[in-house]
Amino acid sequence: MQFPGKITRHDLTEARDLVRPKQYWPGVSVWLGMLLGSLLAASATLAFDFVRRLARGTHTKWWGLGLALLGLAVAIYLLVLAANKAAKRRFAQILAELPGRIDLVEAGVGFDGPGVAGHVRPWQDFKSWIEGKRVILLEWSEGGVPVILPLVGLSDAERRELRQFLRAHIPVPTAHSQRPAVGIGLDRVE
Repeated sequence: MQFPGKITRHDLTEARDLVRPKQYWPGVSVWLGMLLGSLLAASATLAFDFVRRLARGTHTKWWGLGLALLGLAVAIYLLVLAANKAAKRRFAQILAELPGRIDLVEAGVGFDGPGVAGHVRPWQDFKSWIEGKRVILLEWSEGGVPVILPLVGLSDAERRELRQFLRAHIPVPTAHSQRPAVGIGLDRVE
């Protein structure tokens, strides 16, 4: 069976979500909760100050508040731009490192591309596989970045045949294969 070595951003996002530890999202939730709590506390402080100034009849300096909010909006915008630029750069780097084609043969997994032409890794080098909606990941025994097999364009019959082939050559798939991919992440690649 042959698979293209190059993947899409959606394939990479699903692959990342399949291997991400379950403890990731609670940690992100804590940080987002702290950020939201800080913003709410700042908003409450500003509202309290506004009501206090209104009750005293003193004049509120709206231009100062406007400049502070404008500075905050510009900072957030620049952070988002920088994150997107870094994600695009990282995706381009990942694509450059991928082989042009991946072959599943009886002897193992073959790679064809720059620097790996005709290289075949035996099935013993893989410990398990994870199936998602768009990709199947082959996990190395020694760890590291898994091999990503894009499934887009395969019929249900071809997917069943691929599963049978992998079961015959790699031990039982990991528990992640039953878990659907989330497709959401702070470090998403777009």
